[in-house]
Amino acid sequence: TCGSKKCFQPIVPNNVTYLQTYNCDKEKPPRQETKPAEKQIYQSDFVLLHFVHYSAITVNSALGPDETRQAGMNYIRRAHHKHDYKFDEENEAIMLHSRAISGRQTFNWNNSCKLENTGACTIGIPLPSGIAPTVGGQNKDENGDVYRDGNGYACNCYVHENIENYWVPRLETALKERGKLNK
Repeated sequence: TCGSKKCFQPIVPNNVTYLQTYNCDKEKPPRQETKPAEKQIYQSDFVLLHFVHYSAITVNSALGPDETRQAGMNYIRRAHHKHDYKFDEENEAIMLHSRAISGRQTFNWNNSCKLENTGACTIGIPLPSGIAPTVGGQNKDENGDVYRDGNGYACNCYVHENIENYWVPRLETALKERGKLNK
């Protein structure tokens, strides 16, 4: 319950995908202000265990000192992967960090999402397409005013155009073919 303050239970409608619903990032790529945690992509036979938000336990990192030396490697008490690669977020790959929020997290959203400090709003209010990235995550125009949508809510995230225009339609087509999307 939210008392006298407005809140709502966030639900993704049956005619919209989770991908499209949560396609709203605080910073447009290439990210400069936000440094997301490194994400790993490994061949399946190389990863022994993986915990969400923690490092992978790989074949190499699970070796003890003697096993490491027998494999012809120097033993160091930290994982070392020779094939680390940083993706070009604009042209190769993007990690869309999406998560659902609870009704309690929407408490007083109708007021907090109208504040100048866009960090106070837990609801994604997308900036209009074509707006250039701004420093500091405040999404201000040339006059220093926060961009707002038609209802006066402060815009606090960017829609990834490639996800919206390329991946969402492909996913929708695949879901419709399987009878899993009501559009």
